Amino acid sequence: DGYYLGPRFMLPLAPWLALWTVRLPGILASRTSNFLVPRVATTVGVLALLIALTQLIPVRGAQYRNGMSNLRTDLDSLLITNRVESGTVLVRESWGAQLIARMWGVGTGRTESESIYRTTDACALDRGLRTVEQSSGNATMLVQQLATTRADSSRLVGLTAAPDTTLRGLPGSAWTDACVMMLREDEAGFALFAPALLVRRPGVSMVRDLHRRPPGTEPPYFLLRKGIGVDGEIDLQQLPLDSLESAWAVP
Repeated sequence: DGYYLGPRFMLPLAPWLALWTVRLPGILASRTSNFLVPRVATTVGVLALLIALTQLIPVRGAQYRNGMSNLRTDLDSLLITNRVESGTVLVRESWGAQLIARMWGVGTGRTESESIYRTTDACALDRGLRTVEQSSGNATMLVQQLATTRADSSRLVGLTAAPDTTLRGLPGSAWTDACVMMLREDEAGFALFAPALLVRRPGVSMVRDLHRRPPGTEPPYFLLRKGIGVDGEIDLQQLPLDSLESAWAVP
């Protein structure tokens, strides 16, 4: 699932493309009597290599070195540094990522979840999910809940003022206090933390923060998130249990 460092499915072709590139001048020389054709091919190939070495590769290398830095964070060391030896770490992703995870939770498939997310007002989707979750419903019930809203999908606009620009909104629609709160949570910082959920440390549970009490987890509770801005640092802080219980009680 997902995107990682570009068109990864084409990488197995790289050795063959390199071989064909090297062989091209010889093949052209054997099939034409014009000596300029293979020379032009060789010259173009050398120039392309020089451009790649001096411009393209350094730029792409910098992108790979500096991009997706939170995915390479040594979370195990972070837990040790903060003396987290037991309890539950709530991993904070964006509101949009939480909406998609919640759709998975009610049984919506990956492809359908993406389609619903792209064609539904974010707050309407949040309300629909709350209704389905509270009644222990399924994906079919969710689709029925959102049918009216999705009928206006052509009027949706991207929420460019929100930290997560993948969110969609319907102009003129009313947003609940819970939806406004989720936007404010995004403004406080979030990141793509899927690898964090794979961390296994005795006594510590790493779970996705869905703003409710995670089943089967124990206090103390900690919040893991990325600070505001591109250069924001990874932050881990302990949360007061009474404040959490108050927030989890919000319908």
